[in-house]
Amino acid sequence: MISAGFLETKTRKSSKYKTEKDEDGNEIKTPLLKEFKSLSEKGLEFGKNLISPKKPT
Repeated sequence: MISAGFLETKTRKSSKYKTEKDEDGNEIKTPLLKEFKSLSEKGLEFGKNLISPKKPT
């Protein structure tokens, strides 16, 4: 479906963070990214994107 152009891969911020320390020893939190599939413009001719009730934003 991706190769046919009906789906595309997108990213969003995760609720989890990667923690690193800078040169001064301070912790820096960076949000991790999650990938998900979404209908492209071409794919929207056949359906629509729905948000799962199990994963509220």
